[in-house]
Amino acid sequence: MPAFLQKVRRLFSRKKKTMTNKKNTSGIRTVCLLALSVSMLFLNSCGKKPAVPAETTAQTAQTDAENAHSKDQKDAQADIGENAPGSAAGTGAVSTGTDGTASGESSAAQDTAANRPGEYTEKQAAAEQAIAAAEAAAPYHEDEFRKNAAKGMEARWTALDSKNPDSMSLEEFQTYAAESVQVEINAIGDFYLYSFEDKDFETAAGQYMNALASQLAGIWEISSQEELMQNEDYMRGYWLRIIAVHGMAENGEIPVSAKYQEDLKYLLDSYETAMKVLTPAQ
Repeated sequence: MPAFLQKVRRLFSRKKKTMTNKKNTSGIRTVCLLALSVSMLFLNSCGKKPAVPAETTAQTAQTDAENAHSKDQKDAQADIGENAPGSAAGTGAVSTGTDGTASGESSAAQDTAANRPGEYTEKQAAAEQAIAAAEAAAPYHEDEFRKNAAKGMEARWTALDSKNPDSMSLEEFQTYAAESVQVEINAIGDFYLYSFEDKDFETAAGQYMNALASQLAGIWEISSQEELMQNEDYMRGYWLRIIAVHGMAENGEIPVSAKYQEDLKYLLDSYETAMKVLTPAQ
């Protein structure tokens, strides 16, 4: 049974008990007064006065009965205060209506519909706090960038292996080559969302993204397939990508799968050549 229904069920059960106590109290009061009246008549007929005035005794009986009723009423209010959302139970205050019953009874019976948006907001705030805590524990993204770069490389090599470019038209070849670079870029995402503690790694990661952009631009500048390896923008991106991959791998492994380990090794082994090509002649 939902917690709300349990509260409502407990609430109405308590109200029923309170009403029963009211009836019982009324009956006790009537019986006491009737007994006192008979006692007075009997004593008067015998020429004796009661040891305690009948009015005082009646008041005492009424007070006792009212105290019993008050105790039941306070129990009902305490029960409501503990279970009704938004009640003043936490401060020890209990709000009562004109009939002496706790005003929280009616609000508890209406569920917490008014509080649901607030409850949702609290859950959202808790989720945001959890995210903030995770970011505080790991605010830098060198490892994440390596992983995404590895995914991008694999996606690029998979795209290149999926088709044979030999019989393609120029437009088909450009699309084929551009898509292979674009999937690598997509796997990494927005570079500015990454935060780096290692400034050398940040430089290498930035070079990597620039290399991909340069390759992509060069693809659309060629007029034949053979021109791709002579295009200045594409080839600059080609060598710069090798240097960047080497820089990213210096303090952490780039986790490509076993299938593409040879491709990654070729990039890393080409580092010295790339440095010579891109280093201006003295």
